Amino acid sequence: MSALAQAGPARAGAVARPGWGAALPAAALAASAAALFAPGLGALARAWSQVEYGHGPVILILSGLIFLKILRRTPAAPAEGGRWQGLALIALAALIALGGRLAGLPEVVAYALPPWVGGVLLTGFGWRAGRRFWPVAAHLVLMLPLPGLLYWQVSSGLQLLSSNIGVALIRAAGAPALLDGNVIDLGVHKLFVAEACSGLRYLFPIMSFAFVLAVLYRGPSAHKALLMLAAAPLAVAANALRVALAGVLTSRHGAAAAQGVDHLLEGWALFALTVAALFALTALLARLGGARSLRAAMDVDLTGAGARLRQVAAARASGPMLAALALTAGAAAGWALAPERPSRSPDLAPLAAFPERLGAWRLAFARPAGQDLRAALGADEMLWRVYAPGAGPADQAVDLLIVRHEDQSRGGLHSPRICMPGGGWEVETMAPRDLGPALGGAAGLTVTRAVVRRGLDRRLVYFWFEQPGRRTPSDLAAKLGILRDGLMLGRTDGALVRLVTDAGRGADALARADARMARFLGAMGPALAPFSPAGAP
Repeated sequence: MSALAQAGPARAGAVARPGWGAALPAAALAASAAALFAPGLGALARAWSQVEYGHGPVILILSGLIFLKILRRTPAAPAEGGRWQGLALIALAALIALGGRLAGLPEVVAYALPPWVGGVLLTGFGWRAGRRFWPVAAHLVLMLPLPGLLYWQVSSGLQLLSSNIGVALIRAAGAPALLDGNVIDLGVHKLFVAEACSGLRYLFPIMSFAFVLAVLYRGPSAHKALLMLAAAPLAVAANALRVALAGVLTSRHGAAAAQGVDHLLEGWALFALTVAALFALTALLARLGGARSLRAAMDVDLTGAGARLRQVAAARASGPMLAALALTAGAAAGWALAPERPSRSPDLAPLAAFPERLGAWRLAFARPAGQDLRAALGADEMLWRVYAPGAGPADQAVDLLIVRHEDQSRGGLHSPRICMPGGGWEVETMAPRDLGPALGGAAGLTVTRAVVRRGLDRRLVYFWFEQPGRRTPSDLAAKLGILRDGLMLGRTDGALVRLVTDAGRGADALARADARMARFLGAMGPALAPFSPAGAP
């Protein structure tokens, strides 16, 4: 008999007799989960300290209210349907958590929490009743931070979209504005649409509000789906309006008007406006559905939920719930008792010692790589130099950037694929290219080759990722490689190598630029090995 579903007679107004019931097993289950998911909980705490994910604790509260709302309507009866689905989901979550801990990726451990919660609910209530609680586990997904690569892709995309819409609104307000990447040129002033203004700080909270409204709404499923689908466009519109207001304020009153407290209040005001728009949409859908008012269309009554919760707490722990406890506690104990793996990170040469002469190429000058830039890239070490072929002209130079990470799981892997459009560069072409033939038939080096343009300036860009024992041009393959290396090797170090040179105009100039890159790579390749994880497997 389930500790969650069976709670004695279902008489109206019945109150469970005092007793420990399932309280002790539930406390043991929570403690075991805290031990198993400890790195993930730490990752959540760190993420929630950031503006984009500061809504995380509110998600927990709202998920609890959703649970009480569903529990109130769940009969106090023996669990119906199988419980093996819930136990299987708990086992899967435990495996994900152990894999994340083994790989040294605490975010992966955090991603196992919603399925674990869903597994516990399915195990306790049985399949037929337990699946009613799917909104609880689904809503918890919104408290999780995005994977690093996906975060930068979403953030940069929202930045560009907000910038374009914002510039259109600024012009509509009668102020001059020109967009260059994520920089809005207002004439005297320039406004940078920063990462913090990407809209992520709106997107997740608004999606959470929309989800809760959809769960509470009594109307048809099509209305619920429309509420969920409206969340993202509303968030983008709010952020574009925020950018536009900042631009108009800057244009008319100076840069200080769009900074500090005014900027923060502007952001909160627009967030409140977006939430109000969600409620207005819900009210409109309720009216179309025949409801007399928004209140009548919302199921917000929690009467009896407390008594029902006490009934659950007083019930006797069931065999399946004890099995859930055994699975969770066993996984936590297994990790605690397992011998610690020694780190296999190699002792690489410092990038400061990288040669200033590479065959016929000499160091022309070094670009500044200040602490702010290193922090933005999450770099432990960084090298940014320009090499020229002997006494050749400036347009024959090659710009070399190496960004090295000791632990790529801590927000590393910033791809030029994302940064270049944000810097105002328009991508003409971007595709992988095998440079083996160009390097004289040497072991194949596949890079991402891009031709980018900004105004009359045209550049050829090569970049790839250096990881333990291999090189890859793919952002996704590099991200998956971090997980694999953490699991198999106990290390997550890596590096980005990016080369840029002038591409000139026309096909002939581009062919010469490719030949120049090949010559530079032929000279740089042997020198790179002592500084690269790929050269030190």
